[in-house]
Amino acid sequence: MITATSSAAAQTDTASSQATVQINQTFDDFLQLLVTQLKNQDPVSPMDPTEFTNQLVSFSQVEQQIHTNQNLEELIALQTDTWLGQPLDYLGRSVEVLGGTFTYDGEPVEMSYGVSSGAEGVVVQIVDAAGTTVYQEAGSTVAGRHTFTWDGTMSDGEDAPAGTYRMVASAVTSDGELAELATATQGVVTGVESLDGETRLLVGGVAIDPEDIIAVRQIDRS
Repeated sequence: MITATSSAAAQTDTASSQATVQINQTFDDFLQLLVTQLKNQDPVSPMDPTEFTNQLVSFSQVEQQIHTNQNLEELIALQTDTWLGQPLDYLGRSVEVLGGTFTYDGEPVEMSYGVSSGAEGVVVQIVDAAGTTVYQEAGSTVAGRHTFTWDGTMSDGEDAPAGTYRMVASAVTSDGELAELATATQGVVTGVESLDGETRLLVGGVAIDPEDIIAVRQIDRS
């Protein structure tokens, strides 16, 4: 399913629009002051118009800069509008995403975790939506990236029901404490959605931020 919300270009309350209102009000005040001073000037010794001319030039320069900012804001809004089209390129592709949340539907799920340095021990757990650990095994303590595939078998030997799970990989420190490690999951992008201006990819029913993608792969159709 692909959904979309209103364009970012519809947001009109920008800094440049506010600046336009402010400069218009200031310019009106300036003209009123100028007219008042001209009406009350000494005919024998009229005011030097140089200062007023310089201020008029300054107002013109500021107005031109505001218009430039408005054009830039419109360009940025157009680029934001096209952002939804870019995630569409992920549809049907296999992606690797930071984080351990995934959807299990009866098929094995490929995941990975990273060990930054040698650890006393590593524990890999699969936790269900209720926070209960349904599977646990020892992981590699060698520094580097390690892959892990869960086929849905729980610690009691039973098959896990379909649903949302999370892989948690933790390193055992020298004092016996657990330090959570960085994890990543793999899945196929099945949809794109946009809500409140935030674009998300749907991977197995889990909404992910496109910025969390660390790898994209073609699916072997053979």
